[in-house]
Amino acid sequence: MQLNSVNLDTYKKIISAKGVALPKDGQPPLSEAYQNILKGILDEYVAAFPRTNAAMRIGLRYLQGEIFSEYLEQYLRPLIIKGVPSALMDMREFYNNADKVARIESYLTASLNSMEQEMTLRPGDDQEQDPTVMLWLYYYNAQHNLFQSKLAEALTFVNKAIEHTPTLLELYTLKGKIYQKAGDR
Repeated sequence: MQLNSVNLDTYKKIISAKGVALPKDGQPPLSEAYQNILKGILDEYVAAFPRTNAAMRIGLRYLQGEIFSEYLEQYLRPLIIKGVPSALMDMREFYNNADKVARIESYLTASLNSMEQEMTLRPGDDQEQDPTVMLWLYYYNAQHNLFQSKLAEALTFVNKAIEHTPTLLELYTLKGKIYQKAGDR
């Protein structure tokens, strides 16, 4: 299996060759049957190229419902653990789909609650996380609320993050963006 594992167009061509027509903007989403076929195709490439996110990005873009939630966790979990500031900016394209926004919020909220109670990303998870994971969950929750113009909630989360780690510059930049969107330059 030799291919450019980070090129999204390569995956789209493979998917098309296997009989799945990916919907263009404005077209209805894939049927459940085609979503399952797409998931099977993508799972093969996710397993073959675990260090690249391209196959998961295709999945996040075209899958819906519970399958989207599975891919979301698979995509976000390592980025949250590493503390990648741009993780939610990558997800911004999904903020025009109410179901995907709700699923992102549900995942972030569940992860934050689990971290506050057990220091794990999922209840019952064996892998205890570093305290910086809590910081990044506050940061991502603030961004998530900012994207939806829920500025009071965004400010609450960014303030919690600043209280947690007052030396992280990205937090003050995000707080400035929140104030700017609220009209307070």
